[in-house]
Amino acid sequence: MLVNRQSSRWGRHRRPAEPLSGMKPFDTHLYYILYMTCRFSEPAMARNAPRAAKKSITRRREEHPIDDRIGVNITMNQEVAMKSVKIRKIPAVAMGVTLASLLSFGVSSASADFPEKNLTYINPFNPGGEIDIVARLQQPLLEEYFDQGVTIDYRTGGGGAVGWSHLKDQPADGYTMAGFSLPHIVAQPIVRDPGYATDDLKLVYTFHSTPQVLVVSQDSPYETLDDFLAAAEESPGAVTVGGTGEATGNHLAAIRMMNAADIEVTWIPFPGTGPTIPALRGGHVGALMTNSTVAFQNQDSFRALAVAWDERLPFLEDVPTFQELGYDVVEAIYRGVLVPADTPDDVVATLAEGFDDVNHQIAQKQTDIGAFVHYWGPEESAELVERLKGEYAEILAEDE
Repeated sequence: MLVNRQSSRWGRHRRPAEPLSGMKPFDTHLYYILYMTCRFSEPAMARNAPRAAKKSITRRREEHPIDDRIGVNITMNQEVAMKSVKIRKIPAVAMGVTLASLLSFGVSSASADFPEKNLTYINPFNPGGEIDIVARLQQPLLEEYFDQGVTIDYRTGGGGAVGWSHLKDQPADGYTMAGFSLPHIVAQPIVRDPGYATDDLKLVYTFHSTPQVLVVSQDSPYETLDDFLAAAEESPGAVTVGGTGEATGNHLAAIRMMNAADIEVTWIPFPGTGPTIPALRGGHVGALMTNSTVAFQNQDSFRALAVAWDERLPFLEDVPTFQELGYDVVEAIYRGVLVPADTPDDVVATLAEGFDDVNHQIAQKQTDIGAFVHYWGPEESAELVERLKGEYAEILAEDE
């Protein structure tokens, strides 16, 4: 590795340069040259040296394929490159030449400079929910990675719609982002006008998912899923089920349950996960369709009746799935971060790299609260959205 984040004499860095394994010989030498050029230039470019060097090489490979058997020679070998770490400043003339060479390989100075100021991270849900918990874990690590402040801005309401409709009207420059929940950002625009369209938003990164779980209080008369369904069948609409918002993961799981079991319950929406917990404890709702995190962390006071997943959860091994009990109910909420749709791809890539770095650091903490960790960047996240668009359009049409 080129730089150690903790001990570098040149100051704190977001992350070390990535290993060079797999690079062709020509690329390895070029990587060091470009890395050192960026590293000892202005601070904004120094922060992004590893990323800029690798990006330049990738682009050069795409535009000008080179067979290593052609005697292309780079005079600066690895040893010389590493020794040049001792150079604190590059002469102005040499810097002009090296930067000109760098730009000729296609490294954008705008992307190298991002971010140059503090970032705003919108939480569209109340404090205490999954996005809030993870955002608080991410915040100090993102600040370290980007060397900029990160402010968490609560804009709650409408099952997240208030926050996402606010985000779409912000400048598409990467400095304002928001936590997202799927299916919310797909399902809400299908059933109503939430103030935004799915295509107004661009996903940056997906960091975890939580399967849905039907839970009741420990003193509930419903000991099993059959008890619950029998009560709902006997008195249609009398049994209340709470969860976050409408056209959300909680709500869609409840719809799937009603369709699969041919029952009717009354849905009680809440502005976020946080308020649902005291509502069930206080007897204000008969059950919750909630996230695996809530079911896992409240086992002392909640009884889980069934899991809306295709297999039992490792931390709720005694709780059967709906499928085991004869009902095809599978639903999860995927969470991550997004930006306005017109945000440049290179800025999105920079943010995704930062969130990926942080997500690896907090993976175990997310697992410990009952979430399944993912490392999905912009492309994988966009594919998930496209798949869910058709799926939820069909489910919600059946519910009308």
